Amino acid sequence: MQEPYLSWPEAAWLIMQYTICANYLFVPQMLYLMAGRSSWIVPLIAVVPAVVGSWAVYRLHKLYPADRLGQFLPQIAGRALGVVMGLLYCLFWMGGAAINTMLFAHYVSATVLGFTPLAVHALVNAALAVMVTLYGLKTLVRFTDALLFPIGLFLVFVWIGAILNGRLDFSYLRPVRISELFKEPLNLVMAAISLYHGYFVILVAGPALNPPGRSAFAAASIGTLLAVPAFVSFVSYPVALFGWPMAADFTYPAGSFMEMLAPEVPNFPIRRFDFILTMFFRFIMVIASVTYFYSAAQTLSDLASPDAERIHPALTLAMGAVVAMSYLLLTDLHSVLVFARVWLAIGTVLTLATITLAIWGALAAARGGGGR
Repeated sequence: MQEPYLSWPEAAWLIMQYTICANYLFVPQMLYLMAGRSSWIVPLIAVVPAVVGSWAVYRLHKLYPADRLGQFLPQIAGRALGVVMGLLYCLFWMGGAAINTMLFAHYVSATVLGFTPLAVHALVNAALAVMVTLYGLKTLVRFTDALLFPIGLFLVFVWIGAILNGRLDFSYLRPVRISELFKEPLNLVMAAISLYHGYFVILVAGPALNPPGRSAFAAASIGTLLAVPAFVSFVSYPVALFGWPMAADFTYPAGSFMEMLAPEVPNFPIRRFDFILTMFFRFIMVIASVTYFYSAAQTLSDLASPDAERIHPALTLAMGAVVAMSYLLLTDLHSVLVFARVWLAIGTVLTLATITLAIWGALAAARGGGGR
């Protein structure tokens, strides 16, 4: 199959947006529960496993530059184990699509569109994911590029606008207590390992990279590092604005602090601002749900038919129906957060498995017994 051309800056941009949009709305609340006031340190600690993971996907891409994950897993791990691992990756990506779909559905229902059933929100998100996936990788990249302007405004507003506003008090972030980081050590370690997993995109989009090889590491590492300031701000800014422990009382800390930073001018239409912000969140969250869904559909199709020319339409539609039906299980924010903890555990296993496969493949290639 001839893959569409994809430059490493395009891949890095996709990874950066995918990484940010996948987690910004629920990760702060989850980290607050795990590590309290000191949780803003976790996104910085998570950079270390993210860089190692970026190296791992680069090594796998270098070993199998013409193959995607679902095509090379049976080669490197054996058919049976390769299929099992591929299905676990698909489960992780489908879980991410469901989390982002339902998290936004609950967020919108709680703010401006409470009269719209959750099933409708889920169906619209799933239909969009199916459409983009059937059009292919280049459509996914172009779809992401189309959101460059709102994403850019969002990042400027988060990183710079909040500081210029003068309402942030970073003294609220102190003191950093090591004891807080050990309140839920296992969960915190899993969160740190799997927090920046956007580089997994290389496992699916690797054959489209031009030039191949080291451009995969550039895209994975740069795209991930560009997401770090956003993550730190999502976790730290609510604490700097509201203080501790008040910041942890908000259902959506990252959304609440942005609403509070509305311009202080007479008669400012705060309700309209809230509506625009909610729609704005809609645009950036859809990047994550669509990218998760595309990754799962492409990998499952490759596992089923490694030589197929395109993603299976019937399979994609069936997977879309599964995501659309997720509203039956993720009925409220609590159920989403509970499922997200399980999802992060799966992400941790896959991150470690990806690193292990990369090391195994590199050693096999050095012995002349693996890779291509």
